Amino acid sequence: MGKALLAFFLLGPALFLLYDVLRFWRSLRGSRRATFFADMLWWLVAAFSCYTLFLAYTGGVIRALCLAVCGGGFACGYFTLGTLTGHLWARLEARLADKRKKRRKKRKILQEKAKKLLQSPYNLLYNKLNAQKRKRKRKRHLAAAAAPEQRSVEYDSKFEELHEAE
Repeated sequence: MGKALLAFFLLGPALFLLYDVLRFWRSLRGSRRATFFADMLWWLVAAFSCYTLFLAYTGGVIRALCLAVCGGGFACGYFTLGTLTGHLWARLEARLADKRKKRRKKRKILQEKAKKLLQSPYNLLYNKLNAQKRKRKRKRHLAAAAAPEQRSVEYDSKFEELHEAE
């Protein structure tokens, strides 16, 4: 049982190091999605490693004392090395947040400029479909407003078909 407790105690700081690496990665990303995936990854690794140690040292029997010792090892790492790295990651995150805001602002400005450029009429393919629709609509409107003798034969035949259907 002593070997198992030692293995679980050493697993605690190892899990903390993984947690700290993922905390740094979350500070680089700064999004909810990154936080979610980092937390899920940490919990999966923690569960798998604890289960593996249970199989190796206790024959698969889950003992609460082993989990408590593992938590104690994690707490030792968190409250010693974690305070130092936590402050470092917070400073780094503050610097990165400013850069991220500037980058998002520039991207938003570029997107607005691109949208205006793409929406300028008859310039690019973005509006080609809308321009063709407008031309067809204008032709239909002119054909409907024209005098009966000026209408095309095609328009007259469609007009007659509609009245016959009524």
